[in-house]
Amino acid sequence: MLFRIVSSSFSILSLFVVIVFLSFVIIYSSINNYNIDQKAVFDSLSPSANVFLSEDGSVLHTDYNEHRFYITYDKIPDNLKRAFISAEDKNFFEHIGIDLSSIARATLQNLYNYIFTNDNNRLIGASTITQQLVKN
Repeated sequence: MLFRIVSSSFSILSLFVVIVFLSFVIIYSSINNYNIDQKAVFDSLSPSANVFLSEDGSVLHTDYNEHRFYITYDKIPDNLKRAFISAEDKNFFEHIGIDLSSIARATLQNLYNYIFTNDNNRLIGASTITQQLVKN
């Protein structure tokens, strides 16, 4: 009896998650796609630097955590592109930016791990390269 209740609750929760996710997909797809001016993006990025000042305000040392060099897509070696896609999003060329099957699989696997194994350390993600770029 307890298993039937847990199973029913899991099914209802899974259905709710799918409905919410599909709502987000519909909203996302309804937004007009437009090109962002690349120069505007570059101008908005600030360098991540630590500046060490003396008591009188003069610069003693500048330490950069990241050195960023922006290059165009055609300048990236093909092997690097394939390695990145293989590691981050194997279905990159097969979805529209959101991989529904991976999100459903990860949701079900994480719920299973959380409910039945009580193991929060085995949670998996399903974000695509596109989703990671938007998040950052």
